[in-house]
Amino acid sequence: MITSRLRTLRDHIRWAVSRFHGEDLFFGHGTDNAWDEARQLVLGALHLPWEIADSYLDCNLEEEEISHVQRLLHRRIHERVPTAYLLKEA
Repeated sequence: MITSRLRTLRDHIRWAVSRFHGEDLFFGHGTDNAWDEARQLVLGALHLPWEIADSYLDCNLEEEEISHVQRLLHRRIHERVPTAYLLKEA
């Protein structure tokens, strides 16, 4: 588990952006920056649309959703698997 303090979509996106920058990840499979990559991964993992209203970003996730998102983030950061592959969009 990444951290139990991440509860909302916004929390996970913000955390991912920080980690993506810190790990010097390559972006180029559909995005070109950490923010878009994190948003695509977190929202895509939960089958939510990219253009979701910002107010939804503050919704708390269920434990199962948190586990799923954090597993994908872990693979993106540590295994460097592109987001498109993680979401089965490639």
